[in-house]
Amino acid sequence: MNFKYIVAVIVIPVVFILDQITKKWAISALKGKPAIDVIKGYFDFRYVENPGAAWGIFGSMDDSVRKPFFVIVSIIAILFIIYFFIKIKKEQRVLSVAISLILGGAFGNFYDRVVNSYVVDFIHWFYKDYHWPTFNIADSAITCGVILMIIHMLFLEKSESGEKKESLQNQVSEKSDVVSQSETVSETERKAE
Repeated sequence: MNFKYIVAVIVIPVVFILDQITKKWAISALKGKPAIDVIKGYFDFRYVENPGAAWGIFGSMDDSVRKPFFVIVSIIAILFIIYFFIKIKKEQRVLSVAISLILGGAFGNFYDRVVNSYVVDFIHWFYKDYHWPTFNIADSAITCGVILMIIHMLFLEKSESGEKKESLQNQVSEKSDVVSQSETVSETERKAE
């Protein structure tokens, strides 16, 4: 089996299951209760229902418009990501992991939107009056996947194309060696006649 499919079969369900387990924990441990300090003054767990997209964008839309909108947009995005995943070459291992993380996170948040009409967020980072929007494991997986994609594009894609170019040059060199050897054999045969 191709590496990318092995990664996908492992990473996507692990991310989805971890996301759902931690969201269930957040509902039972945090909903309607005060935040739990992890690092006082910087990091806590607090329950948030996010009906919108990242940072609550479109969260105030009417439910009759918002829910179908996010379901349709999520389906289109997931299908596009799957198409992109299928196009990944077997040697693009980092990209395979990246897309698998993104898909696992996308499925986790998509499931919430379909079942609840909102996404459960609970990880909250802040410093004094500066607050990063509350997020969850699915968001973390998506972010890690995007970071890996950027690393791939900036550093690995060039080396992979360099390896392909070097491999192609080696193949050409080997073929020219074979051709020159056959020419030498032909010349030797002609001289012998």
